[in-house]
Amino acid sequence: MIYPNPLGQRMNGEKTFTKMMFQSEEPVHQCCGEGMWFVAHETTWGGEEPDFENHYESLDDHWVCGTCLIEKPSRRYRDWFGRGDTDVEVHEHIENHGEPLKVMFNDYMACLVYPDAVLVFGYDGNEYCHAFGFQTPPTDIYPLNLRIREEIVLISDEEE
Repeated sequence: MIYPNPLGQRMNGEKTFTKMMFQSEEPVHQCCGEGMWFVAHETTWGGEEPDFENHYESLDDHWVCGTCLIEKPSRRYRDWFGRGDTDVEVHEHIENHGEPLKVMFNDYMACLVYPDAVLVFGYDGNEYCHAFGFQTPPTDIYPLNLRIREEIVLISDEEE
């Protein structure tokens, strides 16, 4: 079912519509023992109807659990050159290479930090996918020899 989002209506004839598209089977999109639902958002102008059949994923889209209604951002992407899902790609990398110390996201890009490596990959939001990494044996991590600037400030008796 397609329904207009009342918060998405603007004075210039712009309207935002929302539609639950499909339920995921991917392990990364599981909640409460079932797949989360992909919720798409389409914006139209001048009374046009949304075209969800040709939906291009965006950062406005999200996943929602059908049981507890928890939402999480969608990192599905699509352009002229292809499509993918950064969450799925990160999950697959972790399945094949082990749990990182930290995972960070910036839109469709992901950074995985391991004790001996840093890997950055994903879609740049502008037609290209990138992947690069830095790897070193853990014992070869050198201190940066950075100096910390310290400032001594006199605190008056009244501030104590």
